[in-house]
Amino acid sequence: MAFIQRYFRKDKSNAVNLHSMCCFKELKRKNKMKNTTFQSLTMALLIAVVSLATISLGSEVLPPIADAGFSRYVAQEPIVLDGTGSYDPDNSGPLSYTWRQIAGPSVVILDANTATPTIGGAMQSGTGRDATPELVGFNQTDEVQKCVFELKVTDSQTNSSVDTVKVVIVPDFGANTLELGQGIGGLPLKYK
Repeated sequence: MAFIQRYFRKDKSNAVNLHSMCCFKELKRKNKMKNTTFQSLTMALLIAVVSLATISLGSEVLPPIADAGFSRYVAQEPIVLDGTGSYDPDNSGPLSYTWRQIAGPSVVILDANTATPTIGGAMQSGTGRDATPELVGFNQTDEVQKCVFELKVTDSQTNSSVDTVKVVIVPDFGANTLELGQGIGGLPLKYK
């Protein structure tokens, strides 16, 4: 609805100018509405294109992401590796896990086809009534020993990825005292 206000002077010279100015304001309002409508349609089209792109990306087959966990430091006791951070970005099925040692002194891997295998130095035969073999700790030496394990994760689409984790076997210090540095009041920190 247009509201045009007219003012006339005695000579009627401004009547046309005022009327033109009011019509021009109305034209601007109509153009603003057209711009707003155009912007809305443009935004709707953009949303539709982005939605289609997202849908087509969602159907893309992506390999799983292997996560072998953080590096570990061990002394004698067996430890559990942690591949539970692995995931499949396209959720194409359950994951299969395969662990193997790729560097370092030989160790035993129990449950190598799970997300959380246990590693240790050797298998020891059981004693007494329970003759089940047991995993025993690592063989410490006077040197730092570094082992590297690889985790391969496969999904139901047979896509796979790998990650590695380092396990450091610390030296056996025996009865020696290891000084770790200065403590509170300048006293040395000791490990016995």
